[in-house]
Order: sequence, then C-alpha cells, then structure tokens
Amino acid sequence: MKGNKEEGDRPITLLNYYSTWMEDFERLVAGGLRAESTLRKHSVIYKQISHFLRETLNIADINLTDIKPSFIVDFHLYLKQTCHLAHNTIWNYLTPLQMLLHKAHQQGIIDSYPFADYHNRMEDTDRNFLTREELEQLTAFPFGNNRKRAFLRDLFVFCCYTGLAYIDLKQLQKDNIVCNPIDNQLWIHTYRRKTGTEVNVKLLPVPLEILQRQATDANNKYVFEVPSLAACNKMLGTIAKKCNLKKHITWHVARHTMATVICLSNNVPIEVVGKLLGHKNIRSTQIYAKITKAKLCQEMDTLRERLAPQRQSLPLASAISPSFVSSSPSSVTATSVSSDSLGRMTRMTTERMASLLHAPLRSVEMAIMGLTGNADATVRYALDTVLAVALVLNTPEAKAFITATMKNMRGE
Repeated sequence: MKGNKEEGDRPITLLNYYSTWMEDFERLVAGGLRAESTLRKHSVIYKQISHFLRETLNIADINLTDIKPSFIVDFHLYLKQTCHLAHNTIWNYLTPLQMLLHKAHQQGIIDSYPFADYHNRMEDTDRNFLTREELEQLTAFPFGNNRKRAFLRDLFVFCCYTGLAYIDLKQLQKDNIVCNPIDNQLWIHTYRRKTGTEVNVKLLPVPLEILQRQATDANNKYVFEVPSLAACNKMLGTIAKKCNLKKHITWHVARHTMATVICLSNNVPIEVVGKLLGHKNIRSTQIYAKITKAKLCQEMDTLRERLAPQRQSLPLASAISPSFVSSSPSSVTATSVSSDSLGRMTRMTTERMASLLHAPLRSVEMAIMGLTGNADATVRYALDTVLAVALVLNTPEAKAFITATMKNMRGE
C-alpha cells in the first residue's frame, strides 16, 4: 500500500485497505510465519465492518480520510447494541481496526488518528475450571451401560490431563503418540491447530488408562472418534448434572483445568505450563495465574494467623524500608529486619520488592500477577502482598525474609 491518500485517481477506502493488508498477511500464513486462525479472525472482522457500513451508514465502503472518532464510537455501539457482543469480543473486533488506522496514519494516508482519544481495555475474566475434588468426582462417576456418556467423559478427562483443545484432540493421530527416548515414556507430540505452535505433553497415568480403554482400532489413523463440538458440549451439560457438578462446563474447561489444577496448583512453573498449552506468549498463560489464588490463600491464611498477635502493634504499612536491604542475598537474616525498620514501612514498588527479595523483577511481576491479576510498576504494594510474593517465589532469600519479618513481629 502506497503512502498516499489516493491510489491513482481513487481515494483509498477502508475495506480495500483491509483487503490488501489481508492479502499480505495470507502470504505470511502460507510461509508459516503467522497463524491461519488469525487470518480467519480478520476475515470475520472484515465482514462485520462491511455489515456495519451497509446497515448503519447505508454505504458499501468509506474513504479512510472520512473516518472520524465518531465512526469508532458508532461501530462500538453497533457491536454492542445490534450484535449484542460482550465487552472483550468488542475489544477483539476494534483492535485490528485500530491497528489498520494507525498504519494508515503512519503512512500519511490519513492526517489524524481516529483512535487518539478512544480508550478501551480488555476486562479480566475468570477462566472456569474443575477443582481437584470435582475432577476426581467426574473421573470416578459410574455411568453403567451408558457408553456414550462414559466415552465422552473419558475424552474430557483426557484433555484435563493433556491440555489439548477440542480441535487438537479431534485431529490427534496415532503418529502423534511417540515414545520419548529420554524417559522411555509415551508423549503427545503435535502442533496446535490455532497457532501452529509445537506441543509436547507427557501422558500421565490417567490419560494413559483412557488411551488404552478408548482408542480406535488399528485401521483408524486417529486416536479417538470425537463427536462434533456442539454434541460434546451438549452432552457435557448432561454429564455435569449427573455428576452433581454445580457449574457450566464446556470443552475448554478441560484445558483450563489442566493449566490450573494439574499444573499451576502443583507448582509447575508458569513458563512450563505455557509450553504445555502451546502458548506463543507468556501473557496468554498469565491469564490462568490469578485463579490459582485459592492454593496461595490457604498458605496466606496460615501466615496471617501466625501474624495476628503482632498485627495490632504493627502500623498499617505496606512495604519494607530500603534502609535494611543488604547488598548480599546471604545476609538477609533475622537481624536484617529491625523493629524500627518495620515501624518505618512505606509502600513498595515491584522494583523495590525485587531488590528486597533478591529476585528478578520479572519473577516478582509474575507473582503479583498471580495474586492480583495485574502487575503495575507504578503501584506501591502492602506488606501482606510482599509476604505473599515471598511465599510464591519460595527462594532461600524469600524464606529468610519471611522468617526475619515474623521474628521481628514477635519481638525476638
């Protein structure tokens, strides 16, 4: 796309500009540089913009130079009020449009950037998952002669332990089950349909049993005969009721369960979880981090009980004064935190927290992400959060800090 406001004698229109961009993107997909699922997403958004232009503005297309901030607001309202889309779905539709118009502005095609004063952020959403007790209840439920329900339950549980998305389970072939020469165990080796990312997952005892019980015969190249997604989700609702599970279950809940209950709750590092799930970016995995707070809360409740006798005498302070932060990790001992220092506590940034706990800043930020769902370098966090981060890090330096803090609170 040339960096001018017109192509020949014709103005550059939004849909033509988007179509040209998608043609370039399609070449990247063909070369394996971008995901096909992203291209499909842009095709859907392109059609939605086209519908908006026809239904709301009664035009087939619009010149890029005619797009004003009001166009963005009108499109947002159309997605919300006419299409009845959720907040985050609207965000997903507007982000590509924002990217296109930013590109057009950079190329000098438009003089002003219509999104300049438009602010819209994705909202945090809870990822539904089964607790360990619910997973065990589902796995052990006797379906008797109802083989269809037992079969589908097994497929769902298989995904709870492997993290496979529905489409990846459906396309899983027997060639994807390989023996790892390192540990002589069976692993799944495949690529995610959505992102093209390589996935390697070891088959634990539960999915191994399901594989032996439910795999297709030798003449079928696919591991399982998987019904349609609509049929699966419909039957999952019935299965949930039969097992007395008090939550709405879709197939993707299995993937969430693997990330949280199977992995993060058992102290599997979040980077490893990202690899198992086939995430391209650690930010995708961090979505799951905050919903494992239940496990951390149990530990924090224990710590809070220990601190309770000293809490009344402790100021409502939030972080450790830098005056007692030593330069050597080995010197973080009980004598490093004085009572005077505790009394002089001020709120602490993530950078100061990292210095105090002798931990990488990224590790501290990820721990806070797990606790609060958001890590902000400008926020000053309270002492409870500092102690919680230390629990999450679980390093010798973090443990020494907790011990030192508790001893000083007890006046030792």
